[in-house]
Amino acid sequence: MSVPEFFFERPIDEFVIASETDEELMQSVTEMLREVIKKKSIDKKTKELIILPMLSVLNFESGFKFHAKEALRSGASKEQLLEACELLVPYFGIPIFLRAVKWLRDLKIV
Repeated sequence: MSVPEFFFERPIDEFVIASETDEELMQSVTEMLREVIKKKSIDKKTKELIILPMLSVLNFESGFKFHAKEALRSGASKEQLLEACELLVPYFGIPIFLRAVKWLRDLKIV
């Protein structure tokens, strides 16, 4: 599988495995991602900061970590990543926020 140009690094293992399992489906998913990412009204950094809390709520650790790194590469500060995750507290609760902080700690971001 070739890495789509909108990725700064290799996709997460789950994406690669799914591509090996059903290449046609994942090509469609890649096209959809490409269309969403190429829109310009929201910059890539902001998109990555929006994605982080969503992946935490979904308990998708590898996706969260991938997008945390993408956010940093797109110009987000460590403080911005933490603040994006702090939005989890009033809307989804402290346990989900704590999980996100742990994942940021795993990446040595906080």
